[in-house]
Amino acid sequence: MNLAELTTAIRSILMEPIPARWSNEDIKRYLNDGILELAIVADTTVSKEVPVSAGGNIDITDDMLIVRSVYWDLDDEYKELCPGLEMLPKSKARGVPDEYFIAGDKIELRPIPDVDGYAKIGYVKKPALLENETDTPEIKNADKVLIAYSAWQAFLEDGSPYTQIWETEYTKRLMNWHSFYSDNNQIAFRPKGVW
Repeated sequence: MNLAELTTAIRSILMEPIPARWSNEDIKRYLNDGILELAIVADTTVSKEVPVSAGGNIDITDDMLIVRSVYWDLDDEYKELCPGLEMLPKSKARGVPDEYFIAGDKIELRPIPDVDGYAKIGYVKKPALLENETDTPEIKNADKVLIAYSAWQAFLEDGSPYTQIWETEYTKRLMNWHSFYSDNNQIAFRPKGVW
């Protein structure tokens, strides 16, 4: 379904065929929030290699919804870096990085790299949001979940007694979708070593 069809389906649930209480922009916002929620639930990780200059940091780009892992290039293999335990790095030591910190829109490496190198970032990709009436969600087979999420958010924002009904419906549809999605997009399980 495209944005126009999703909006019509949501308006049917809200019993509001013409914008009155909820504008089309409100419904689009609910749908886009739902798309981001589904991307987090799907947890499909992609990666990209980025150059890092000596003493530099890594920019978190707009397509990175959640950073899952950072690797440092050591000649022909990648070394997985541990996430830092403190809020911000305290050390200004230089060397081969062994941990990373997320600070605002940057990934800071510690020790600070003393030579130019490459890092590989594993992250959940931010899906494209719906803008035009003909746009369709990148996340497949999720129309019913997005409709339920949007109805729930609309009723929640309005303080309606239907809120709880649509929250339950959204949860049920989400679990069904996730089960279907997981079966078709299996990821190998790999326990991480003790940090």
